[in-house]
Amino acid sequence: MSSNHRSDGASAKKKTTLIADGAYASTENTNLAEANNIDLVTTSLLGKAPNEVQAHFKLDTENHKVLECPAGKKPYKTRYYGKTGTYRASFTKKDCQDCPLQEHCGMKPQKKSNYVMITEKTVQRALYLKKYSLAEYQELAKIRNGVEGIPSILRRRYNVDHMPVRGYLRSKMRFAFKVAAINVKRVLKKAKQGCLLPNFGEKLQDFRENLSSLQQPIRLCA
Repeated sequence: MSSNHRSDGASAKKKTTLIADGAYASTENTNLAEANNIDLVTTSLLGKAPNEVQAHFKLDTENHKVLECPAGKKPYKTRYYGKTGTYRASFTKKDCQDCPLQEHCGMKPQKKSNYVMITEKTVQRALYLKKYSLAEYQELAKIRNGVEGIPSILRRRYNVDHMPVRGYLRSKMRFAFKVAAINVKRVLKKAKQGCLLPNFGEKLQDFRENLSSLQQPIRLCA
């Protein structure tokens, strides 16, 4: 996603949904999309996925402090490491003793206290993971997975990356026939399953007659 964007009044009033590959699932791209009124939906997160519980950490990004943990406990000490952008929050043993979230928040025990290492990126990725685990976003991800299946078949089975002809027109014709082959196989599969319309045979015959009535034949070679 390009950084040359317009985040002023030129942003679209109606929110646009953009479905992209998991490689675009970054905090920078998500913030950039939100600034331009775009709902960026990716199929998956790259790298290690955080726990959804970590989305509930409250951070003061201006003063670089951890305000609350997911259970609502306030740390008695916070430290910020500017080079890595990491927050270290220390909690008392009593705060974490009976907490049901201690196995999920990333807490690490010590002799006298417990601590958590968290970053703004981790919190945002956890928010992203929680948001896109909803059923409506999973359905959007399926749309892209379905679309991606066709180019994958064309490359693996029909070898479209290596056309045995030269020239734009010839390559375009061969590519069109390969796409048509996929459609024909799908139609035949549906026909065997009995999923087609009752009058499908008549429509197919009409199509053949219209095709044969073309005045100009299609030239397959130059």
